[in-house]
Amino acid sequence: PIDEDRFASLSGRLARRDELDELLAGIFQKETTATWLARLDDVGVPAAAVRDLPDAVSRHRAKSATGFYDVPGVPGLSLVSPPVALRGARWAPPPPGRIGEHTVEVLRDLAGLDEREIEGAIADGVVRA
Repeated sequence: PIDEDRFASLSGRLARRDELDELLAGIFQKETTATWLARLDDVGVPAAAVRDLPDAVSRHRAKSATGFYDVPGVPGLSLVSPPVALRGARWAPPPPGRIGEHTVEVLRDLAGLDEREIEGAIADGVVRA
């Protein structure tokens, strides 16, 4: 059915996208992802598996040259290491600032609040400084 005239052109496929998606889903469900990836590779069609987050993280841990780094000052938080090495040393972003560290400056310089408004926001618990 895929070679039918109704799917022969891009406009035909787009006009019947829901129908084509349903048809293809039924076909793809008949084999494993690995089987389809091998078949597509054999005929030169670029394809890759869509991974869920735990699988993607696990694969990155196993295959990546950069891995993960622990964020200083944030216990238990690891992030993907940037793929940058300068003179063999891996770069890691600096630790995040403390909560409220720049509140006063942001409210004064960017939001245009005066000292009384800033003090009120802090006293009311709207912001933390």
